[in-house]
Amino acid sequence: MIIGWEENAPVLLHVFSPTGSCSAMTTHSQRIEAMTRQLGHRICDRCGDTITNYCPTVETLSAIGALHEPGEQAVFDEIVRREGIDPAIVREYFQHRMIPLCKQKVAHCPFCGGQLRTWKARQCMHCFKDWH
Repeated sequence: MIIGWEENAPVLLHVFSPTGSCSAMTTHSQRIEAMTRQLGHRICDRCGDTITNYCPTVETLSAIGALHEPGEQAVFDEIVRREGIDPAIVREYFQHRMIPLCKQKVAHCPFCGGQLRTWKARQCMHCFKDWH
């Protein structure tokens, strides 16, 4: 269980060991690492980087719909507040999935050299060849 989200502040994290339960003080980076292990990883569809496998709940996404007009920071703050997730993980979600700011990885057709729709594509929309 993680309590608090202040950047670089020590926080109480309950660590369970084979001999029983114990508590330890952790830093911000250790909290992010623990949450990332719990959530897992996935590959960004746009840039191919490994990112945390996090997506807000449907309830949170429907609740933040009205916050798009006040701006991205209002949406960001509301997700952090509702989900109780570390801001660094929410920021990563914003940059790779919600409002993709990551550089798009480009792949080209091995037959005609045309640009493919995604870096993982196995069919060319220019010459219509596929290599599945």
